Amino acid sequence: MNLYQNAVALTQPMHLQDTKWLRTPYLPYGQILNIGELSGSSAFLDSPGHTSWNNHYSQYIGTAGLEAYNVHGGGQEIANRFARYFEGDGVGQLEHYDGNNDKLIAYDTNYMPGNDADAITFGFPKANAGAPGARTIERPESAYVWGAFDAARQLYQIGGADQAKVDQMATSANGIRDAILNRLWSPDTRMFLAATSHGATSAATSNGRANPLPPAARGLIPSKESNLYDVYAENLIPFDQWQTYVDGFRFLTYGDNFPIFPFYTANQYDRAAYGIGGSNNFSNINFTVQYRGVRSALRHYDPEQKYINPAYAKRLLDWMAWSIYPNADLRVANQAEYYSNWNPTTRTYNRNNPNHVMLGNMNYIFIEDMAGIQPRSDDKIELWPIQFGYDHFMANNLRYHGQDVTIVWDPDGTEYGLGAGYSLFVNGEKKVTTDKLGKLTYDPATNQVQAEAGLDVTFTAATGGDFPSAVDTPIQDNRVVDYLRTAGIDLTEDAPNLATGATLSSSYTQQGIRPTPWRQFHTPGFSTTSMNYTPGAIKETERPVALAAVTDGVTANEPYWGNYGTTDKNGYVELDLGSAKAFDNVKVTFVSDRQAGGYREPSRWWVQVPDGNGGWKEVPGQFKNPTVPSAKFNEALFGTVTSGKVRIAFTNNPTFFTAISEIQVFDSGRDVPEVTNQAPAVTATRDGSADGNLSTRLVGTATDDGIPYDSELTFGWETVSKPANAGVIFADPNALTTRVTGTVAGDYVFRFFASDGEKRTEATVAVTLAEREVTAEFGSSAAVSTSGTASWENHNRVNEPTTPNSSNPGAGNGWGNWGQPANGTSQATQAWIQYRWTSPVRLSSTDIYWYDDNGGTRRPTATTYVIESSNDGTNWAPVTLTGGSTYAAGLATNAYNHFNFEPITASYLRVRIFGVMTGGAGTGVLRWRANGETVDSVRSPVLIRTTVGEVPTLPSELDGVYASGARGKVAFNWQPITPEMVAETNVEPFVVYGTNDAYGLIAEARIYVRPETAQDGISIQGAETFEQRVEVGQLPYLPDRVEVSYNDGSRDNQAIGVDWQFDESVVDTEGRYTVVGNLILPDYVSEAGTTRTTLTLTVGDPPQAPAWDVTVTARTQCTGTNVYVAVNARNDEGVPLDIELVTPYGTRAVNGVAPGKSAYQAFNSRLRTVPAGTATVKVTGTVDGQPVTAQLPAQFGALTCG
Repeated sequence: MNLYQNAVALTQPMHLQDTKWLRTPYLPYGQILNIGELSGSSAFLDSPGHTSWNNHYSQYIGTAGLEAYNVHGGGQEIANRFARYFEGDGVGQLEHYDGNNDKLIAYDTNYMPGNDADAITFGFPKANAGAPGARTIERPESAYVWGAFDAARQLYQIGGADQAKVDQMATSANGIRDAILNRLWSPDTRMFLAATSHGATSAATSNGRANPLPPAARGLIPSKESNLYDVYAENLIPFDQWQTYVDGFRFLTYGDNFPIFPFYTANQYDRAAYGIGGSNNFSNINFTVQYRGVRSALRHYDPEQKYINPAYAKRLLDWMAWSIYPNADLRVANQAEYYSNWNPTTRTYNRNNPNHVMLGNMNYIFIEDMAGIQPRSDDKIELWPIQFGYDHFMANNLRYHGQDVTIVWDPDGTEYGLGAGYSLFVNGEKKVTTDKLGKLTYDPATNQVQAEAGLDVTFTAATGGDFPSAVDTPIQDNRVVDYLRTAGIDLTEDAPNLATGATLSSSYTQQGIRPTPWRQFHTPGFSTTSMNYTPGAIKETERPVALAAVTDGVTANEPYWGNYGTTDKNGYVELDLGSAKAFDNVKVTFVSDRQAGGYREPSRWWVQVPDGNGGWKEVPGQFKNPTVPSAKFNEALFGTVTSGKVRIAFTNNPTFFTAISEIQVFDSGRDVPEVTNQAPAVTATRDGSADGNLSTRLVGTATDDGIPYDSELTFGWETVSKPANAGVIFADPNALTTRVTGTVAGDYVFRFFASDGEKRTEATVAVTLAEREVTAEFGSSAAVSTSGTASWENHNRVNEPTTPNSSNPGAGNGWGNWGQPANGTSQATQAWIQYRWTSPVRLSSTDIYWYDDNGGTRRPTATTYVIESSNDGTNWAPVTLTGGSTYAAGLATNAYNHFNFEPITASYLRVRIFGVMTGGAGTGVLRWRANGETVDSVRSPVLIRTTVGEVPTLPSELDGVYASGARGKVAFNWQPITPEMVAETNVEPFVVYGTNDAYGLIAEARIYVRPETAQDGISIQGAETFEQRVEVGQLPYLPDRVEVSYNDGSRDNQAIGVDWQFDESVVDTEGRYTVVGNLILPDYVSEAGTTRTTLTLTVGDPPQAPAWDVTVTARTQCTGTNVYVAVNARNDEGVPLDIELVTPYGTRAVNGVAPGKSAYQAFNSRLRTVPAGTATVKVTGTVDGQPVTAQLPAQFGALTCG
């Protein structure tokens, strides 16, 4: 199924034109409320919080919304709310796109009106276009802004608003109308045209064709497009001025300008003549624009049918119907987003993004233009049909002002048996009939008919009837009543809002502005590089946060109060009502911006009142709707309380902050349902996209009704089942989202729980953790982010292990940033794509497959991109290219480009671009590989000795050896060690595990717990020794920690450092050397035991050392209940030797053992049981003046004593 997302604001009025004629306002009012509540009390916004189709596209929702109200009504409160939405849209459109304050909106981006490159006015060349803002052009869609203000004017009037507010809207609308008529009308071409701005003019020529406008008129752009008819479609022009503007319709009658089909955006003559325009696509959106202009011509602006007649409208409508029913399949309307490649001979074309995408509907045409009913706010019924030429028709079962309406055309009465002529029925009763189709107005209250000249009324009912105006028509669909309540319109509430005028305070209020990068895209004034930038355009990405917002009567997502930046998880907003008042109902509108780390509804909330002792208490018996907190509407209903103050207290959702747009307080008198503690609501899922070696990501959610009031909501992850002998490591067991790693492959079941102190809810998730080979390509395990991505592209595909077919595979195949403020075309607009790993990785090369369509998306040049790394995401350094790699050679298309660089260890890698090839307006990458090397081994297990009650700190990094042999530090995240785990001593150490997700590594830590140790309280029985081989001139790796065994049976490889006595000059000569390291002892370790270690260093390939003749034995024996390991080494050589006895339980060095003599030691293991093992005897003698060491093993058996 094609799930192409294109239900943008631009298309919503087209949907509204149809959905308003459904018998209930459920869908049309839902459309208006949705965009009105989520557009920040400003210009209507698509998909707020998302990056897909997220902008203030041009639209006429105000006009269509007014028509919807005139069909369904619903009272003054709804009228005023819709008026406020439409006013916000009008003001917001001017704030965003009228930077020069001339009452016209201006764009520089051709997809803002929905036409992309086919809006050819954007392509006509300009002169004197160097000033800031001169790249924008003044648009005919300004008529839609007029429509928003005019709709607000009418709805405020209907809603009983102050006359000053009505007049304010009229003034705004009139200013825009005057600007359009005075600025965009061209007397030279007798047509509306787009205009230049900020000092620019249309060029003298384009494509060798002279500009037909005289120089003085070149503030206009001569190329035409169908959007120019928006001015007519909105009925903006005073009807008595039609003769001035009628000639603009002549271009619709020129087949080589705007043919009836296809519904092109571009005037085809201008497109060819001026050599501009894009793909020349066409769509049903264009039909809607063209048809709305035509219906206005027939009723208002071409009443004499100089250019437009009903036959033209009928042909336009027929071709529209033909286009949406492929192969005449009438089962389901099957539109496409747009059409292309029209072949007039075969009548074929390409359908792009098909499957019932409704981008311009036409049912309303048959209701309003064929049947003729015109939406009005008063208590009259107006019919004004367009005579398409149908022999007969019936529009039945319409719902208008809450009444059933049927309209019938049956010239001789034989088709339907309801009488001859053009008839209106109300609630099943015929009210009026005329002899032919024509304009008439019926007044049910007086039962009078006003008919146009030449239209004979042949029947009038004996009596009229009650027929309400729109404002007096009640909402009868309970679903609509319910969702209106979520927007603060409670049609069932008669009590006053006690919160109005309250004095406000809060626990914390956001200070200044917060980062909102997802809004920069549609904020023209944010920077000079923003799309549609003009001086004076709005630069603030959101309205200032203020406490006053919570009682301003606006439930929209802006303005709001929020606590972004607080360090407390709990918070409140307090209302001082001025005096003690009784109330039983509090309504709260929470705001969610759907951004990580942003605002979201809280996890719990309560209503509180003063407790009389200077504190606060929860109002008892709060019935919540919904039970758990939700974005937008929430209410608490409870038994009546009387208080002069009230608080909304809450707990922030973990990793989020809380925002409120409205608080209302009522004394409703409603019955309170029984209140019982509802268990927390939880979910648990696995994010399979984050699978790693024996690991995956778990995602939980937890919300609660806030009962009991005096408890905290706790949650976390637990293991239900696992394979035998498996360990489980949660990155954070108390987080909603956590990474989990198992130590053994197999099936695991994990549990997410939440508890409110009384009730606990659990959800389990079963996963299979498998061993996955960790490759040296680390891009696949990285998180991808960018400076901005076009809504139709998908930067999350860049790390897929695939090879594109070409560098121009079409949209959605990788990162592309055409149209973004940071588009990579200059230093000021530099762009980047970035990889981030949870821990540093070692990298040495990368492969980039560029996105280049040889049009708007281009590669960088040899000097305008760089590959950079960082450990913190803030400080960046360029990699050093090696092996002949250059930026100039890395720009091939249709292939990966390989770059070698000096090895780095980094948590971030990015490609930064600050210039593109000729013609580019953006850049992109389709695939990107980050190559490095895997880790062969890490120093594990970690051994730590601690004392009772002391929780040790595990190392954040372990020594690692990479596949190349290079050494480095590898980060690890460990299971927590709790105080209970070190509460008493142990004989055998307990084990915890650590993980490194980037490399898929698991490490072990063994913790020995011993009694508190005084200074010099223990000594070292034995210390780890080392061996290395290096080439001549190569320095060895000198470990900074050494593993030791203590005389209390514990072991440690973290606490004891080494001070190496190393002469670097020895590596200049082949040979075998013993390097001594003095142990760095903490104060609790005595010098009475072992105090040094050694590194046996082989430099180059020296001759094989002679084997010393020494007889070595080892055995285990019992002394009391402890096992001792006895080691004996007899010198059978003829010269003295230095002998060192090494066991896991201690070491002893004996220097100068004479020929025939022995070195002996019985080592106390302090254990009752010892496994079989091997002792090592290190024998050192002198050959040619140099010390030579040989190691001789001696095995001993297992033993249990006592």
